[in-house]
Amino acid sequence: MTAAALFFIGLAGWVGHWLKRYLAGQTPNDLVCYLFHCQPKATARSFFAFFTSWFAFMAAGQPELTWGAAWGAFCTGYVIDSTLNRE
Repeated sequence: MTAAALFFIGLAGWVGHWLKRYLAGQTPNDLVCYLFHCQPKATARSFFAFFTSWFAFMAAGQPELTWGAAWGAFCTGYVIDSTLNRE
């Protein structure tokens, strides 16, 4: 349960990054286009990096769902999307 929750919190970080870009006028694309249609290779790179970091975190032990872990997962998703999913 914790693993799935942290995974989806990290994906929320991706959405948060898109929302920041969309509201700032940095991307005219809707979320589906931004993630899947416009830059599929960039999204694949971002997802692979996010999945790898999530898997490493899960493999490091038995994580608990705390505010710190949730914030870390969100920031990881946000930063990975910011770094690797460029238009």
